[in-house]
Amino acid sequence: MSRLHWSALFPLTVIGLAAGTAVLLAGAPPLSLEGYLDEKLPEADEAAAPALPANEPCFVCHGNFREERLVTVHAAKKVGCVKCHGESVAHRNDEGHRTPPERMFAPEAVDPLCRKCHKKHDVPARKVVALLQERGLQDRPAGQLTCTSCHFDHRIAERTVRWDRHTGRLLERPAEETTR
Repeated sequence: MSRLHWSALFPLTVIGLAAGTAVLLAGAPPLSLEGYLDEKLPEADEAAAPALPANEPCFVCHGNFREERLVTVHAAKKVGCVKCHGESVAHRNDEGHRTPPERMFAPEAVDPLCRKCHKKHDVPARKVVALLQERGLQDRPAGQLTCTSCHFDHRIAERTVRWDRHTGRLLERPAEETTR
């Protein structure tokens, strides 16, 4: 006898047991799968498919990014956290917050990352200068400016841990920071 659980597919009524065999009424499964083997499940409606990438595992700890514009703009194009930061399963599963994400980006790595998808910067220089002034960044040395200096603010406001962005090594916090 097959170990399939027909109860999940057909409403069954058990009226008694005789020598270990259930007597079934109304809606009992067919005695064979003949005629059922060629049945196909309906195709998924693409319009009903989720429009956003699966960022929810990231938002468990990084809920502040749920409404962050960089995240929402990319999500609308079906680009999620994992596109830049990797699956980061070990990071997501580390409740002690000691495992870094698969990919982090030092300031000098931000622009090359953005350029992988955004091939050119087609904003007139006057708009760039105006935005720098608006954000109070005009006095910053050019080497400290990155795409995210103007486009969004994709940063964790209050960090509980820090990693070296080049090596992924956990950086110990100074004693005065741990007492606050």
